[in-house]
Amino acid sequence: MTRRNMIIFVIIILISAALIKMKFSHEPSPACNDKIGCVTILPGQPVKLGVIHDLSGSASAFGNDQLNSLKIALDDRNNQIPGHRVELTILDEKCTAEGGANSMLKITADPQVVGVFGTTCSGAAATASKIMSEAGLVMISGVNSGVSLTSIANKPASDWYPGYFRTNPNQVSMTYGIAHFAKEKINLKKVATVYANETYSQGCAETFKHSFTQQGGEITVEALVTPGEKDMKPILEAIANTDKDAIFISLYPPEAILFIKQLRQMKQFDNVVLLGLESLVREDFVKAAGEDGVGLYCSQAALQYNEKSKEIFLAKYKKKFKKAPKTALYGYAYDAANILLDAVESTAKKQKDGSIHIGRQALREKIYATSGYKGLSGTLSCDPFGDLGVQKSQIICLKNPSDGVKGFKSNVVYTFSK
Repeated sequence: MTRRNMIIFVIIILISAALIKMKFSHEPSPACNDKIGCVTILPGQPVKLGVIHDLSGSASAFGNDQLNSLKIALDDRNNQIPGHRVELTILDEKCTAEGGANSMLKITADPQVVGVFGTTCSGAAATASKIMSEAGLVMISGVNSGVSLTSIANKPASDWYPGYFRTNPNQVSMTYGIAHFAKEKINLKKVATVYANETYSQGCAETFKHSFTQQGGEITVEALVTPGEKDMKPILEAIANTDKDAIFISLYPPEAILFIKQLRQMKQFDNVVLLGLESLVREDFVKAAGEDGVGLYCSQAALQYNEKSKEIFLAKYKKKFKKAPKTALYGYAYDAANILLDAVESTAKKQKDGSIHIGRQALREKIYATSGYKGLSGTLSCDPFGDLGVQKSQIICLKNPSDGVKGFKSNVVYTFSK
């Protein structure tokens, strides 16, 4: 054997020995016993989370606040769980059903994604949730409130899927609240409803009808508004020709503003009471509606923020983003983020080689088991359908638009507990 061949032979022996040593110096990975699968994260690899929120659409104020609240929750942990950095895949659902589905398809294409933080809009959640559930992930939102996503009367709603969670209260409680207030507190008997061709809006209109008619009230007209519609006159004329005490407006601000402003130009509506939902409790709505919005009653979640925790959170938010949150639901987002991160951390099983294994069903079960969680938004417990939020609502009335949304939110006239 030549000297050159001898050297090559020795090198091959040394490399083989090194590979054998590497192979047997680690415990073999345990088999996955989780019934819907596991995620294995090797040393140095990140824990991957998907983020699906409206970052540029009609509800982007909510979406960006939600994303920023997640970032603060990660800052609190030095962006690590447990001992692995967290990597976010952030996608914009633009407050559309298509945006929710397409975003979730992109996220589930990566088998290493553990869970999803989102969505903003309930319509996006309805399409995303089905895909998420079939892929074995979890998804948690701090802003979804659509009635179809979890349960109605303790039964699965049309868009409920295992693995979906939310900390924002179910819109059922807020819609029941405004219906109860209308019938029992201000004695309305006949109401027309106006809603958009969209999951959240339709669900709220249906829930209002169910609650109001159960109390003996009557729905005289159910009018459909196409998102983006600007001429409300045909709908208003149809409603004007019916007997009604009030109109329940289940619309987002762009259409609701046009509807109310055009309504105020018709004398037939001079004595009609206007009812709305939390989707209208926004600074842009109050400013644009102006005096035309005076007298509008809306339901909102009865915020139960811990004041000391709220001050600490807002100080962090302002320091990091150089501004305050635009919406009031940051606490729900912060709690949703921490519940997800806590569940990932406690479910992860660390191996001797530094890798971690996360059972997908075990992660779901951990969040479902949440009970008495002391969060920024109150004490949270999970029901069988993924609702974690405190089901309590308030009815507020817009009196002075110059006081902005803060004045609107503070003018509480009634509190309802489901």
